[in-house]
Parts: sequence; C-alpha cells; structure tokens
Amino acid sequence: MTPDDPNMAMLRGEVRGQLREVIHTVNGVSAKVDSLGREMGALVGVAADVGDLKRRVGQLEARDSERRGAAHIADTVIRSPVVGWIAAAALAIGGMLGWERAASPPPPPAARVPLPPPMAGTP
Repeated sequence: MTPDDPNMAMLRGEVRGQLREVIHTVNGVSAKVDSLGREMGALVGVAADVGDLKRRVGQLEARDSERRGAAHIADTVIRSPVVGWIAAAALAIGGMLGWERAASPPPPPAARVPLPPPMAGTP
C-alpha cells in the first residue's frame, strides 16, 4: 500500500474519528472527576458535624434516661401498697386521737357600704 492509496486514506480517517471519540470520552470523564472533587471538598466539614451531633444526641439521651428513671421511681412509690397502708393508718390514728379541725365560729359579715347613685348620662 502506498501513502496515496484510497484504502490508506480511509483507514487514516477511521483512526482520526476513533481518536476524537477517545478525546471526547476523556474530557467527559475529566469533568465528572472534577465535579466529584468539588463535592468531596464540600463534605469535609460533615465529619465534624456528625461528631458534634453524636455528642449532642448522647447528652440528650442521658438526660432523658435520668428523667425516665426519676419518673419511674416516683411512680413506683406512689403505686406502692405500703404507702397506701401507711396513709390509711395515719388517717385512722388521726381520727381516733381527734385531730380534726377545731370548730371556730364563722367570721362576722363585712359591713355593707351603700353604693353612690349613678352619674347622669351614664348607661
């Protein structure tokens, strides 16, 4: 085959077309890698934020656990039959010993002061 051969020119054209496709593909991949780099750069502070959020969630869970524990203890004490027995015994003893309120006379009624007559022109 000689350099001026038409088959050689056709082969050279095919190689050029394939080379252009490779160049376009490389440019597309390069643009994607660049955008991924920018996105990864934006995610740099996320790790610190996640650590801060984990710390805050831990604090909130600890507070909630303390609150639930205190509420559980109070609920257990209030629902305990022993507390009811003690209260009933105290009321029974108080009734037997006469701890009722001393009857006192009612306070005297307040003196009634007459209201002034309405002013003229008021509804």
